[in-house]
Amino acid sequence: MRLFQITPPWNNTGDNPYPWVDSADGLFEPADIFRLQPLVQDWSVPHLITSASSPNLDAYCCPSGLYLFSPMARDVLAPAIDNSAEWLPAEIDGLGEFYILHPLRSCSLGPAAQFVRNPVSGNITQIEKYDFQETELQTAAIFYPAQTPGSAAHAVGSCFRALISTEPSALLWNRAGLRGVRFEPLANAVE
Repeated sequence: MRLFQITPPWNNTGDNPYPWVDSADGLFEPADIFRLQPLVQDWSVPHLITSASSPNLDAYCCPSGLYLFSPMARDVLAPAIDNSAEWLPAEIDGLGEFYILHPLRSCSLGPAAQFVRNPVSGNITQIEKYDFQETELQTAAIFYPAQTPGSAAHAVGSCFRALISTEPSALLWNRAGLRGVRFEPLANAVE
């Protein structure tokens, strides 16, 4: 199964040519956003700003690792994402309503995965080679890699902050010609 990572649209020099979206204080990271429980029922709509004058994009990135999608982009992706995620509304000054893509699934790393851990917490800090448990991929159209058992992050239900997608979402995004994020093939994934 081909997998993709949703990323900012980095250019060849490693810069993001598009503005970021964040709160006015530059610290937007809602509580529990990188955990897998639904948040929509108790969600308060945040008001965000862009970091610069903004082109009309279909998606924006936030420095905390969140991705926000326009209503049109949400409608394009929704059939492929199904119940793997929820859409949390946000208001972006001058741009209107957008939706934070909040995955409700994680997938455990497989035996061929290679990663770096923090020596104190045991948390994964970098994944060098992706490999996932095939049985978990069958029910997750979009997901975060799970932290490994025994790590501090795993104990509280937090995930590694890499947003991974299966091929149908990437195909829909690219066919629609949407802009603002990329669905990059996982080049270092185990086949």
